[in-house]
Amino acid sequence: ILGIAAVLAVGLSALAGTDDPAGDLYKEAKESYDKLHAMPKEKRFRHHFQATIDDFHKVEDKYPKSYVADDALYMTGQVYGELYEISRLRSDLDKAVSAYKNCTARFPKSNYADDCLVLQAKALLRIGKHEDAAVAALKAVMTDYATGDMSREAEVLLARQGIRVSAAAPSPTPTVVPSAQKKRTSGGEA
Repeated sequence: ILGIAAVLAVGLSALAGTDDPAGDLYKEAKESYDKLHAMPKEKRFRHHFQATIDDFHKVEDKYPKSYVADDALYMTGQVYGELYEISRLRSDLDKAVSAYKNCTARFPKSNYADDCLVLQAKALLRIGKHEDAAVAALKAVMTDYATGDMSREAEVLLARQGIRVSAAAPSPTPTVVPSAQKKRTSGGEA
């Protein structure tokens, strides 16, 4: 009887939830985003966008230190940016910039950090009054994320602003090899 009770308890707890509540909540938010994009464009209204944004906010609010918090902030910026394309309300673009800034500030080692800086800069340039902040964000990509996938785009955007900056290549760390371990290569170099 105790064995059956233990099996039932384990089975019921498995049905009740998973061991990854942050991931599950993010998955729900992502499904909301996917549903938004499945709608015909003419049927996408502000409240649909806001519901998706709220879903991503829930992830970040409930699990701010989780492995999906940066994803949620990035996606919040994305959805606000998409909403701006429809609404043309400056406040939507400001909220996208805020989400991108927040993501980069809180998660500088995130895979999204350099993307957020570039997207932030694009939004600031679109606003038109924050060129210095946009240039600073792009320069941060060139210096802090020089080997990232967004450095080329940052370089192009800076060039459009009349600023020529090349990505700072990280200096290779020299490796000291004891002379006894050096091998001859076909080119005669040690």
